[in-house]
Amino acid sequence: MGSKLTLIVVGLVLSCSIASAQAFYTPPVVSVPRVTVAPEIDGNLNEPVWAQAATLSDFILIGGRGMPRYPTEVRLIFDTNNLYIAARMYSADSSALKADASERDGPVYEDDCLAVLIDTDCQRLRCAELAINPGNTRFDAFDRDPAENFSWDTAVQVLEDGWSLELALPFRHGIPPRPGEAWLLGVARYAPGEAEASTWCLHHAEFVEPQALGTLIFAGPPLTAQIDDLGQLWLGGNTAWISVTNLGTDAAALKANVRVTGRDKYGHYFAAVKGELDPRSREQFQVPYRIAQDGDGTLLLSITDAEGHTAWRSGPYPVSTPAVMEPLEQTLDELTSAWMVWGRLPQGETRDTFGEKLDELTERWRYLDRRYQVREDLVRPQAMAMQIEAERLVQEAQALKAQIQAEVNQE
Repeated sequence: MGSKLTLIVVGLVLSCSIASAQAFYTPPVVSVPRVTVAPEIDGNLNEPVWAQAATLSDFILIGGRGMPRYPTEVRLIFDTNNLYIAARMYSADSSALKADASERDGPVYEDDCLAVLIDTDCQRLRCAELAINPGNTRFDAFDRDPAENFSWDTAVQVLEDGWSLELALPFRHGIPPRPGEAWLLGVARYAPGEAEASTWCLHHAEFVEPQALGTLIFAGPPLTAQIDDLGQLWLGGNTAWISVTNLGTDAAALKANVRVTGRDKYGHYFAAVKGELDPRSREQFQVPYRIAQDGDGTLLLSITDAEGHTAWRSGPYPVSTPAVMEPLEQTLDELTSAWMVWGRLPQGETRDTFGEKLDELTERWRYLDRRYQVREDLVRPQAMAMQIEAERLVQEAQALKAQIQAEVNQE
């Protein structure tokens, strides 16, 4: 049974309204498969067992303000004894990696490091915190208290273009989670050479934010994904490319979903592509989406199984296009108000002079508004120039209204 792809929903506008794109945060999800062969914890990610692993979605910069310069890849599996995490951190020059901390619970967070947060109670109150640097120095804490030392095993390798690590975290009392049991998870990377902190979830200011954590499902739907291309992230029609893997032994029906969140309901969009995968197979999906609003928004991708259960969901990727509509609307408000004030001026040269200036500003506004109506045809430099001009118009309209009001007050 090969992969069968069908576009089933296009252009469904979400009904909710939000103040900002980040206010509508849906944490990421990953379903982790159970394996029968444990990896050797040596920092080498080439073992066949890692081909059976679930993958986390691409990291975003802390605060959700963009994408990191160099990617981080994270895989997860578990067996009877341990949760295993493998990570590959790319960088321009591995000789520049910082690994000054050499004692356990030292300042690992000041080095290049990978950090993991785990909340087994799913209360978003307290969590275990683990961090490793390229020298394999470990930091661990519980509820921010480094006096807590966990039993865990790690190994790292420094490579030409970065570094890699493997981590084994034993289950409490040697009892693995039940199928379908969920923990809360966060994974982050700090790269001091790039001055970048990136995360799997949307953390606003720091990594230790339990409310931002995603969900790890043990032996949930056996589907995982990797984003190949997010598309142009530009106004109008776009296409995301996502490779989906069926890690199970049975054929799996699924949906690859995309959601765009804008400033309000007019900028929200949802679409899905339906497919079916053979056991142990992988297929690339094309998922179309549309960005209808300028300014800031987010793009989120997910995979659901035939019953609608989420097997994999990305973090919210930032969408940012030059904001033209808001200053255009503000300019129109200012001009409308200015014309009303102008109408209170007596007939004469002063009234005529201000009328000519208002006419000029109004015509400039009309010109920009006409260009905005075909904004999907603009390239980014053109849209940025329009944003600058629209913001200038707001200021000029406000200043002119103030001048007219001052003249009216003198009458």
